[in-house]
Amino acid sequence: MRTIRIKISVTESKHSGENLTIRLNTYMLISEITIKDWKASKKVCNSNTPDEQLGASTLSSCKSQGLRKRSGEKTYTIGGKKTKISGKKIKGGKYAGPLPVHGAKNKANARKSD
Repeated sequence: MRTIRIKISVTESKHSGENLTIRLNTYMLISEITIKDWKASKKVCNSNTPDEQLGASTLSSCKSQGLRKRSGEKTYTIGGKKTKISGKKIKGGKYAGPLPVHGAKNKANARKSD
C-alpha cells in the first residue's frame, strides 16, 4: 500500500482589527481518510490481537465477514429458528450471510415498519 501525504495550510489575518496571523499546517495520510466499502484484511481478523486493541471499524468488519466471534445477547431468526449470536462466527448480510444488513446506507432495512 502506498502512503501519500497531503499538506493543508490555513492562514487567517486581521482578526478583530488586530494584525494576527495564524498558520495551521496539518499532515494527513490518505489511509486515514474514510474509504467507501472498506473491509479489514483476513490477516488482521485472524491475528491473535484482542478485540479491545482493534479499532471499532476493523472489529465490526471482522465480525461481519464471519472471522471473529460476535458478542451481545441479540437473537435473530436463522434457518427458521431463533438463535442467539453471542460467541458465534456468523457472516453478515453484506458478505452473503444470514444476518440482516443494518445502518443508514441500507434504508430499506433501517426504516421502521408501520
